[in-house]
Amino acid sequence: MGRLAVLTALPWTRRLQLRTLLVLLFASAPACAQLSPGELSSPHKSLEGLENCKQCHGTDRKEIGNNCLNCHGFIKAELEQRLGFHGRQ
Repeated sequence: MGRLAVLTALPWTRRLQLRTLLVLLFASAPACAQLSPGELSSPHKSLEGLENCKQCHGTDRKEIGNNCLNCHGFIKAELEQRLGFHGRQ
């Protein structure tokens, strides 16, 4: 018996549960990336954690706080010139 035949042999409620599980699994991966794109560099390790994001990004994740721009002049230049990763809208 092939894989498709095994799935169609399941009761409709079980197939619905499997579909729901697959949708939730695939939908949750991008959601995690929205919370944290990855590990922070070693100079920023003290800022790890969701509550600490606001120290640089404020309440809007796209907003970069003045604290970052004071240390990272190249980001400020990208924003002002609308160039590079940070300067694009």
